[in-house]
Amino acid sequence: MLIWLVAVGEPLPIDPDGRRLYRYGMLAKALVARGHSVVWWTSTFSHPRKQQRYAHDAATVVWDNCLLRMIYAPAYRTNTSVARLWHHFVLARRFSRACVKEPRPDVLLCSLPLIELALASAEYGSKTGIPSVVDVRDLWPDQWLLVVRPELRRFVKPLLFWYWAAVRKSCRLSWSLAAVSETSLQWGLRHAGRERSELDRVFPLGYDEASMLEFSGDDSLDDEIRRRFSIPSDSLVLCFSGTMGLSYDLDTVIDAARL
Repeated sequence: MLIWLVAVGEPLPIDPDGRRLYRYGMLAKALVARGHSVVWWTSTFSHPRKQQRYAHDAATVVWDNCLLRMIYAPAYRTNTSVARLWHHFVLARRFSRACVKEPRPDVLLCSLPLIELALASAEYGSKTGIPSVVDVRDLWPDQWLLVVRPELRRFVKPLLFWYWAAVRKSCRLSWSLAAVSETSLQWGLRHAGRERSELDRVFPLGYDEASMLEFSGDDSLDDEIRRRFSIPSDSLVLCFSGTMGLSYDLDTVIDAARL
C-alpha cells in the first residue's frame, strides 16, 4: 500500500541532532518494515529547533520506501505568535496545491493539529474518495483559551470560530478518527457529530522499545539521578514524561505528593 502521513513538529530521520523519532517517525518506520510505501508530508521548518531545514521545498528518501516531502513555509520564533499561525496557513495552502500532483495514496493519515493541514487532508480525501484518518493529538483550538485570562475568554472566542468550524469539517469528512487518548477521541467524535464506530480507535503515545531496553536494569543511572537531585535512597520517586504545560493538572499531583 501507498500510505501518506501528514504531520509536522516532529524530529525527522534526517535531522542532525540525533533526536529519537516520535509518533509519526516510528509509524513510518514500522510501515516500511512491513512492506508498505510511505510519503511523509511535513514542513521544512524544525519546530523544536526553530530553524529551517531548507529554504525551499525538498524531498529525500529514508528507509528505502519512505519519502520525506518537506514543504517550505515561513519560520516563526515563538510558539504563541501570529507568525506561527501564518506558517500553518501557508503550509496548508502549499500542501493542497502540491498533493494533487502526486500519485494518489491508498490511505491518508493526518495529525490534528495542525488544524489547517487536517482540513486540507480531509478535503483532499473527500474529493478523491481516498480514505482519510484524522489523528487527534491536541485539542486545538480549545487549549488556546487556557493561555487567556478567564475574564477575557469571551472576547477571544469569536476569533476562534473559523478554527472550530475547520475542526468540525475535518472530523466529519474523515473516514475514521484516531486519537492519543479516549478523551481526545470523544472530543473528535463530538466535533464529527456522530457515534463511535469500529474504525475509531485510540493509539496512545508510544516509545521505541529498543531505546527503553538500553536503560532497563541500569542501576547506575538511578544512582546518578538520586545523587544529582539529592534524593534519599529510601524515597519513592515518581517521574513525569511530557511537556510541563497547561494541558496537565500537575499542581494536584504535587499537592497529593505532599500529603
